[in-house]
Amino acid sequence: MSRALGLIGICKKANKLIQGFDVVVESAQNGEVSGIYLAKDISPKTQKEILFACADTNIPIVSLDITMDELGRVLGRRVGVIGITDSGLAKKLNSFGDSMK
Repeated sequence: MSRALGLIGICKKANKLIQGFDVVVESAQNGEVSGIYLAKDISPKTQKEILFACADTNIPIVSLDITMDELGRVLGRRVGVIGITDSGLAKKLNSFGDSMK
């Protein structure tokens, strides 16, 4: 398992992770998220929509080198968009991906 997936697992156990496009966007617009993370195999349309929906926030959006299936194994549900609510954990996870914003 990659270090990024291990950190995502820790975030889930600590209840510092939210998953799914709609929930992440709503939490980002309410200022409850410290980072937004995208699986590498999400559709270009979903990627464009998340960038548009969160354009007016200062929240980093990071593309991880992790597939939706890999996230599904860690989170128990196949998902392409996650958000981290803890700033320290989000900052650490930022180092594992490519910033899109």
